[in-house]
Amino acid sequence: MLNLLNIISNYTAKKNLSFDSDSLINLLDIGCSSFIPPHFVKHAKVINLIGCDPDLLGIKKLRKKNYIKNFNSTLFLNIGASQTSEKSYLEIARKRTGSRITKNKSNKSTLDINLIKTSLLQKKFKNGYANLIKIDAEGHELKVVKGINLKSTSLLGVEVECTLFEGNNNLSDIISLFERNNFFLASFRYHNSQTLNSSNFKNFFLKILYKILLKIPIIKNFNYIWTDLSGKTCFSNNKSFLNQIELLFLKRKEFIVKKYLKKYKNILLIYGFIRYFDDIKASKLSKFILNNFPSR
Repeated sequence: MLNLLNIISNYTAKKNLSFDSDSLINLLDIGCSSFIPPHFVKHAKVINLIGCDPDLLGIKKLRKKNYIKNFNSTLFLNIGASQTSEKSYLEIARKRTGSRITKNKSNKSTLDINLIKTSLLQKKFKNGYANLIKIDAEGHELKVVKGINLKSTSLLGVEVECTLFEGNNNLSDIISLFERNNFFLASFRYHNSQTLNSSNFKNFFLKILYKILLKIPIIKNFNYIWTDLSGKTCFSNNKSFLNQIELLFLKRKEFIVKKYLKKYKNILLIYGFIRYFDDIKASKLSKFILNNFPSR
C-alpha cells in the first residue's frame, strides 16, 4: 500500500512542480557520499545540487551515477561542514558511508580533512543561497547545524539525519535550535541498525555475492529499511536496535519571503506534502487517496 501511495504522490508532484527560474531549488547535500536520496533524484530537474563530503572516494562513486546528469546543475566539493572552519580527521569505517569525523587520529584508518563552516557553503551556489540543506554526518550533525545561518531568508528547509549511539545527545539540541529560529518539525522517519550489509563479509567473494543478491527486492528490504512512527512498514523485517532518526524541518510559512513561495511549494511537493494544497492538479480519485492515506 505504501509503495502505491508513493507512486501516486510522485506522479502528482511531477504534474504540479514549477520549472521556472524562480522555482528552482538550491540543495546543499552535506555528507553526499556514494548516493543521492530517491526523493531528490525523482525531481532532479528542479534542483541545483551542491554535494559536500570529506571522503573523496564517495564523491567519485557518486559522480558515476547515471542520475547525476538529470539535475539542473551540480557541483561536488571534497570538504566537510561544521560549526567552524578547521582541520580535522575522518575515521574510515568498514562500511564506508558510516565513516565519522573525529578530532584526533586513531589506530584505525584516518584521513586528514578540511571542515568549512556551513554558512559559507550556503553561499556557494551561482544563483542565490541554499534553499534546502540535507545533512548526513554520522554523529557530527549538531556541529553542522550550529554552523548554518538559520536567519537566511533563502533557507526554507533542512533535512537532518541523527545517528544514535552512546554519548550522542544531539537530538534535543537540534530540535531546540530550529524551533528557536522559526522552523517546525514537519516530518520524521527512523530506521534500525542494518541487520546485514556488505561490510559484514570479510570474504571478498561472499561480499560480491551479497551485493548481487541485493538486487532482489525482498533482500534489499531486509538490508535497509526506513519506517515512520505509525508503523506502516512491518517492524519484523528488521529486528535490531533503533539506529537513526531523520528529521525534516520547514520554515514556518509566515516567515517566508514572498519571492521564495514557489520554491517552498516545490519543496513540499518533493517531500510528498501534497494534501496541503487546495489547487493541486490531480484526478478526484488521486486527491481522495492522498488526502486520506498520505504518503508522508
